[in-house]
Amino acid sequence: MDITEPILDRYFLGEASPEEVEAIGEWLSESPEHEKVFQEALNLHVNVSLALARIEGIADTEKAAAKPRKRTLLRRILITAASAAAVVAVSVWATWHGMISPLQERMAQTRTLVAEPGHQSRMVFEDGTEVILSGGSALTYPVVLADDIREVSIEGQAQFKVSKDAKRPFVVNTSRYRILVTGTTFDVLADAEGKLFSTALKEGSVTVTDRLSGESLALEPGQIAGIDNSGHLKLVKEGVEDQMIWSKGVVLCDGLSFQEIMSLFERRYGVHIVIERDDIPEGRAQRMRLRDSEGIESALKVLQLSGWDFKFVQDSNANTYYIR
Repeated sequence: MDITEPILDRYFLGEASPEEVEAIGEWLSESPEHEKVFQEALNLHVNVSLALARIEGIADTEKAAAKPRKRTLLRRILITAASAAAVVAVSVWATWHGMISPLQERMAQTRTLVAEPGHQSRMVFEDGTEVILSGGSALTYPVVLADDIREVSIEGQAQFKVSKDAKRPFVVNTSRYRILVTGTTFDVLADAEGKLFSTALKEGSVTVTDRLSGESLALEPGQIAGIDNSGHLKLVKEGVEDQMIWSKGVVLCDGLSFQEIMSLFERRYGVHIVIERDDIPEGRAQRMRLRDSEGIESALKVLQLSGWDFKFVQDSNANTYYIR
C-alpha cells in the first residue's frame, strides 16, 4: 500500500482503517526518510489545525461585539473552516492522549545505528542535529524526537553537532554519565562498563553528570571532562582537537598504555585481541598517530617498531589476534 497524504491525514484524525495503520507502521520501519516525512506531515497537520482554531476564536470575539457587522464571504468561509478545525484539533488531541494511541507507541520506539568497524557512520535528525559515529560504536535514538526533550544513548565514540532549540534540550546518555547539551559541537567517548569516559567540548556548553554519585561538571569550549584515578570527574583544559581527530580517519594513541591501545584497536578495527602473556609491555605511546585505512596489522607493526617488545598471531577464522 502506498502511503499518501490522505492516508496520513486519516491516521492523525484517528480515522485510518486497521489495514492503513499496519501499513503505516511497516512504512515507518523501512527507512529514516519515511520517519522524517511522517514527522513533517504531523507538524503541518497540527499547525494548520491550531491556526484555523485561532481564526475561529477571533471570529467568535467579533460576533460577540455589541455592534454587529456584516460578514464578508471570506469571513464566512474562514468561520466554517475554523469550526471544522475545532473538530480536527479535538481528534488530534484524543489520538495523542489515548491509552492505545499508535502514535504514542511509535514515539516510544527506539533504533540503534552501529558503525561498521574501520568505518564511520553519519546520521542527521529531523531537527538538523548531526552525529558522526566512530567504527564499532553504537547510537540508540528514538524513532520520533519528543516535543520536550531530545535524548539519545551512545556506546563507543561519536561527535555531535546539535541544533539549538531552547524548548527541547538535547541529552546524551552513556552507561554511567548524562550529558546535558545546548546548541553545541562536542565529542563523547564511553564504554559499556562506565570505566572509560571523556567529553571534549569544541563549541557551546555541556554539563556532565555522574548518575551514580550525582557529581556534575560544566564545560566551556576547549575543555574536556574525564575521569581521574579514583573515578571522579575531572577537568582537562587541553587536547580537544586531539580527541576529535578520529573523525578524519586518524587513530590517536598519544599517552595511552599498551592495554589501552589494544582496547582502542579492538573498537576501531573490529577485531578481538587476546593478550597471552603475564608481563604486559610497559610505558605509554608518544606522538603516535595511525590511519584507520592502514588496518590492524599495520598498526601492530608500528607499535613493535616504536619499542614495545611483543609478537602477534592472527586467527582469521575467529577474527582474533593473540599478543605473545
